[in-house]
Amino acid sequence: MYIRYLLKNVSKIRITDDSSSQNEQSETLSYIPGSTVRGVVINRLALTPQFDKLKTGLFSDQVRYLNAYPVIHIEDREEEMIPSLKGFYESKEITEGKKQIENVVADGEITPGNKRAGIGKNCCLSDNVLFYMSPELGSDLRINIGYQENEKKNMFRSSYLVPGQLFCGYIEVRDENLLRSICTIFEDKKWYLGNSRTSGYGECQIVKMELTDEIPYGKYLPDGDRLGHVYLYLASNTAMRSEEGEYTGIDVKALEKKLGVEDLKIAFCSTSTVLVRGYNRIWNSKTPCVPMYEMGSVFKLEFRGTLKKEKIDALCRDGIGVRRNEGFGNVLILDRYEQIQYKQKADFKKTVDSVNSELTEEEKQVLRIAAKGYYKDCLEQAKMQYLVENTFPGQKLPSSQLGTIRSYIQKLMYQPLEAKEKLLAYLDHAVEKDETTKKHTNRLKRVSVAGFIRNVLDSAPETLLNPYLQRYIGESYVKNQEVMGIPVNQLLAEDEKMKFQLQLLISMIQLDNRKGIEE
Repeated sequence: MYIRYLLKNVSKIRITDDSSSQNEQSETLSYIPGSTVRGVVINRLALTPQFDKLKTGLFSDQVRYLNAYPVIHIEDREEEMIPSLKGFYESKEITEGKKQIENVVADGEITPGNKRAGIGKNCCLSDNVLFYMSPELGSDLRINIGYQENEKKNMFRSSYLVPGQLFCGYIEVRDENLLRSICTIFEDKKWYLGNSRTSGYGECQIVKMELTDEIPYGKYLPDGDRLGHVYLYLASNTAMRSEEGEYTGIDVKALEKKLGVEDLKIAFCSTSTVLVRGYNRIWNSKTPCVPMYEMGSVFKLEFRGTLKKEKIDALCRDGIGVRRNEGFGNVLILDRYEQIQYKQKADFKKTVDSVNSELTEEEKQVLRIAAKGYYKDCLEQAKMQYLVENTFPGQKLPSSQLGTIRSYIQKLMYQPLEAKEKLLAYLDHAVEKDETTKKHTNRLKRVSVAGFIRNVLDSAPETLLNPYLQRYIGESYVKNQEVMGIPVNQLLAEDEKMKFQLQLLISMIQLDNRKGIEE
């Protein structure tokens, strides 16, 4: 039984890639290793009373924590990616869209002048096309502050997985008690993975979890028996041990026995190697590195006899080689590998809820300051347009009354939280006074002005100026009422909103006075 889960990184993730990192430059893995997931599961179960009974099984081959690779959306469908397949070459001509590639593993021949095909970090296959992509990475510069005396404060660069990306992983569990216990881990939807967690990195969200019997990436497996040859693909870094106990790449004799065929041999292959390192927290030291074939390597295996479908499925379920509990040794027998003729960059959109979910707390504060400044500029532009298209109903009031209202508003500018209550109380008193007077004139009473001012004060700036803000802020405001991913009703405090509304009223009265003078 497999636990299949979808995981989205809410913040940046950094899982150091020791094989490619150099001095003053730290690279990150482009996937979530099975060993990292194993650490989360074991650390959380270690806090439960039944851990002593479970720990032996958790570290055995009864549980396999497979790597989690990116998930993307292509043409409105969800696709689980796998490490990009090696063995393809292409011409040096640059073309857009679909491009023809040739397979070197099929017959070992390469067209002169061709180079290795650029197919990113991950891919998925559809008919004879290989769709490829690479997870989005970012980087930052830091200074080693030097905790030890005389330690140099060098600058170094670190890369990370940009937030908002989706990953799919599997945990194979062959014991019911272990399965029930591990499933409880997913009840907590918030996980923390990788390095620099004290700096706000590593926050992830479990989007979905389900149980399945299907072999991961089983759609790439043959649907029946095979004769003559097959293609062995490494879905994770892989190494085997020889009969003498030494690390080796592919132990052909052991693999022959697993497949149940005769005279197994590697006819052609396209591979690369990697030194896999680790760290033991109990020993407080690095573990010995293991040379492995890198994920994505492909081998053309030739043999005599019939390779049964059940043997293929068993090999892909069990994996091969060492450290399978940590996600190493995951393999697939690829169907129709030699039919792949084209590559095409996957056109996908990142699964992110909003800009805010991509940032650390410090960056959110910086973004909020920038969004607030931009929003206030847009409010000023919208206010000017509002003044042009809307008229203050005060032209028939005596100038002394209009001046009194203006001066009263200006006085309340420094008491924005009490301004509305005091201004409306003043206007209500003025209207009542106008109604009781016995003097009849052809001028409007202050009741019409009071109603207009009340409407302006009752309407928040984002509501009153909504049609005009849409012109200046654009699509994000029209769809979600947001500026840079932040809701506009959260950008200004209540006193700031009231102050803006009072300034709007003053501007309208000033414009009304100018119109009266011109007439």
